[in-house]
Amino acid sequence: MGICVFWLEELRFTYNTLYVLEPHEDYDTAKNVEGIVINQGFRSYQVYEAMKRAGLNPSPTSNHMRGCAVDIRCAGVEQALRYMVILLDMSDQNHRDFDELILERSKCVYWIHFAARPKDNRRKVLFILK
Repeated sequence: MGICVFWLEELRFTYNTLYVLEPHEDYDTAKNVEGIVINQGFRSYQVYEAMKRAGLNPSPTSNHMRGCAVDIRCAGVEQALRYMVILLDMSDQNHRDFDELILERSKCVYWIHFAARPKDNRRKVLFILK
């Protein structure tokens, strides 16, 4: 998750500044600043094996296994799309690529899978809605 920290801190700041705080509020002293909720970050081999036993079909080459990916819980599709737009804008403005930006849904639960590797990033953007 080390590489993702830059992205996550900027995502939190930008989301709160644009969509949560009132125009007169100062980010550093505001009481209603929202955090970014991470469902999963680094996935150890033991967690990978437990997921396999549970029938979840994890990928052995996942960016989670390398510590380069996070799954960000979203309150709904609107928040997920806003997060994605912010991350895409950050990539363009900072000239830094990411590997994967995937909006996922299972039943009524939305999350974003985001990965940034030290090199060989693919800028893969997908929607996986089940």
